[in-house]
Amino acid sequence: MQAPPAQCLGFTKDDFDAVLRGYNEVLNISRDDLEAILEQTEIRAYQRRLGELRCARIMRADPPAVVFGTERAEAWALMQTAGMDALTMLGPGRHVIGMLTRADFLRHAGIESLHGLDGQLRVRSVGVDAPLAKLVPMMSEEGLRHVPVVDVQGRLAGMITQPGLVAALYKHGLRGAVAPTPVS
Repeated sequence: MQAPPAQCLGFTKDDFDAVLRGYNEVLNISRDDLEAILEQTEIRAYQRRLGELRCARIMRADPPAVVFGTERAEAWALMQTAGMDALTMLGPGRHVIGMLTRADFLRHAGIESLHGLDGQLRVRSVGVDAPLAKLVPMMSEEGLRHVPVVDVQGRLAGMITQPGLVAALYKHGLRGAVAPTPVS
């Protein structure tokens, strides 16, 4: 079985040492703390490879969104017209309160058992100034396909999709981060 994409890229000893220096003490840590340190080290490695590329540079600005209470038919029509697989659900002040996905519509139609579509209303977002590297584990390991981007007040500013992230990674040099396998 092939390792997840994030594990294929890995991190260096220098990345790990830089994160450990941030703790500035001898560590007597739990497994959870060590796991957090390793995750921070991976993010640092992604940042090293991606430089200062921020979410704001690749997000789809002003993505289609619905407010809580929008009629299903209207939301479905917007999703179809926009060619999106998900819409951000907004509360007062354009604050992100959820995601409405195709799986939600299917579940409402009575289709309960769809492999890979959990339909949970789980919202993870990133700030406009978040490093693009923060998205890699969210999308590659947590399986998120759409991540709302919020401004400093927590209001919807844009949306990043998996295809958008992949295109940005390729365009900004990640294509050279993994050495090609020599051909014999």
